[in-house]
Amino acid sequence: MRIKLREKVFIPLFIALLMLGAVMYFVTDSNLKRLSNEFVTQIGLGKVAEIEAAMDMASMKAQELTALFTRLQAVQRAYQIALSGNIDDEADPMLQEARQMLRTELLHTLQGYEAVMDDRLKLHFHLPNGRSLVRLWMDRNFRRDGQLIDISDDISGFRQTVMEANRERRMVQGLEVGVGGFDIRSVLPLTSTRGEHLGSVEMLVEFEPILRTAAAGEGQHLLLFMNSDLLRIAQRLQDAEKHPLIGNQFVQVSGADDPAVNSLITPALLAHAKSQLSVAIHDNFSLTAFPLEDYGGRQIGVMVYVLDISKEQELIRHITWLLLGLIGVILLVFAVVGQATVWAAILKPMKQLLGFAQKVGAGDLETRVNLASRDEMEELGIAMNTMVGNLRNKIFEAEQKTKEAAEAVERANICTQDAEDARKEAERARRDGMLQAAERIDQVVARIAASAQEMSSQVDAARQGSEQQKMRTGETATSTEEMNATVLEVAKNASHAAEGSDQAKIKAQSGAEIVQNAVKAIADVQRNALDLKKKIASLGEKAEGIGRIMTVIDDIADQTNLLALNAAIEAARAGDAGRGFAVVADEVRKLAEKTMTATKEVGDYISAIQVEVRDNAASVDQTVESVKGATQLASKSGKELREIVNLAEATSDQVRSIATAAEQQSAASEEITRSVEEIDRISTENAEAMQATSRAIEDLNAGLGELGSLVEELKRVG
Repeated sequence: MRIKLREKVFIPLFIALLMLGAVMYFVTDSNLKRLSNEFVTQIGLGKVAEIEAAMDMASMKAQELTALFTRLQAVQRAYQIALSGNIDDEADPMLQEARQMLRTELLHTLQGYEAVMDDRLKLHFHLPNGRSLVRLWMDRNFRRDGQLIDISDDISGFRQTVMEANRERRMVQGLEVGVGGFDIRSVLPLTSTRGEHLGSVEMLVEFEPILRTAAAGEGQHLLLFMNSDLLRIAQRLQDAEKHPLIGNQFVQVSGADDPAVNSLITPALLAHAKSQLSVAIHDNFSLTAFPLEDYGGRQIGVMVYVLDISKEQELIRHITWLLLGLIGVILLVFAVVGQATVWAAILKPMKQLLGFAQKVGAGDLETRVNLASRDEMEELGIAMNTMVGNLRNKIFEAEQKTKEAAEAVERANICTQDAEDARKEAERARRDGMLQAAERIDQVVARIAASAQEMSSQVDAARQGSEQQKMRTGETATSTEEMNATVLEVAKNASHAAEGSDQAKIKAQSGAEIVQNAVKAIADVQRNALDLKKKIASLGEKAEGIGRIMTVIDDIADQTNLLALNAAIEAARAGDAGRGFAVVADEVRKLAEKTMTATKEVGDYISAIQVEVRDNAASVDQTVESVKGATQLASKSGKELREIVNLAEATSDQVRSIATAAEQQSAASEEITRSVEEIDRISTENAEAMQATSRAIEDLNAGLGELGSLVEELKRVG
């Protein structure tokens, strides 16, 4: 099947454009998917940071409230009573007396907190052996077999925060699993005024409100799962209907109201999230699962943040179709421009050269080709015009030599006819008289000899011209073959140039990919720097808030000191009856002075932190600007490299087209070479004919010599 040059050029170009479009689409689609995953990951990380910040804030609040009860006189007296009994006996009467004393002494404080905060203060006092002394938010201290009873139950087997605080006599706070599930706890050791360890006091902050606050907002859900091996502690989560098992490894503590959201949670997702952050996208929902750790850094559960991203997905689909349409328009423009360029630069000149070669092959040697492309095509047209001109001159010379040979042959025929007439005259001479005939034959022979000599000279000249024509025709054939070799060399060089263009295109594409990766890396650095800037700004705001709180505490300490002074004055007025009250007022005054001193030191630290935060914020601003400049430069470099890739692709296609055109021109040149060889063969045959004619004339001269001898003999006879 014969394929035209246009098809050889445009079919590969069309296929290359389709492949380029497909590659661009897949690259764009993969980048959009990667962008979507990064978007989901960043949102998930932000939610994780938000929950951790809320947990830290709750722990700090619990610590502050718990610290208020560590040195109260009522607490100190109650513990002295409790420790005077048998703390290993859950029903010891001294423990019951201490329990009741704490409820009575702290009643107004607890009622005031509940009235203001609309919630009970979950304050829990423990004995140093790990038994519960009193839970102040409950009317009775423990529930056994469905009944509330007032005993000191043993919690040492599952309340490790309490055991560590009493064993190491230090503060322990964080997330811990209890009977009711997850709670944030702050446990502080209790010490007497003489430095003796009494036990510990604990503040509980429920974890569920933190989840509700973090999940507030349209399309957001937070699901909490606990490791199933902790069910032995969290007895209130053992109802399988309310808290189903997930893959026998997790227990659902809290779920979403939408069953479709709950169905997205799989055991594989939870298992993967036990050790690291796990992100997944299902239809229009993104799932960010991350491990939940207790106060000691041990993994105790998994939290899953589900976000409705249907709007974002629709936006990504819209962008994908928009880019696909843009790619189609770009490819169409490339195809039209490429077709027009190849037609104007190669196909049109080649068509003119092909028509010229066909006319020359048909015998029209007067035709010429006129190309004004100012490139190799124009040089090729000039060379072909020169070649045809030389061929026309050689053919003209051959025709002239052939014409001269024909005239010589015609004269030879005339001489032959004269010889025949002479023979007839000789016959008549025999009849009429040999002497007279011999004289006439002598005259005829002399005339024939002169004509034969002249004809021999002309035949020699014609033979020499034919040989010269043969030589010139051979030179023309050699020149044609050299031109054909030159055309083939041009095709080979064009192929090598195409391969070089391909290599340049590959290198440029590699460079573009490297610059693109650099742009992505710099963009990641810029996002991290911006995130760091936000966190530092948030830290500065929190430091400012702590400073304001310390100011309030300082004011409270001043007021407390003033109240203690007034109380001391009133006690002095009361005499002996107010002596005990004076001791308490003095202790309160000392405590207020210590509070003022500590507040001043904390204020100094806060001021130093604020200064450092401002300096760090300024440094981060400079870093963001530097990264922004680097991103712009890298993006510009990537754009330039992409333009180089496009130019390399266009150059490679054009060079291949030139190579193909040169190959077809070589074929046309070979056809002309065959025509020149045919002319050379005809010239050779003419030369051989001239040589045969020369030999015939020599034979004729020999015959005339014999005829002259015969005439002489006749004269003697006559």
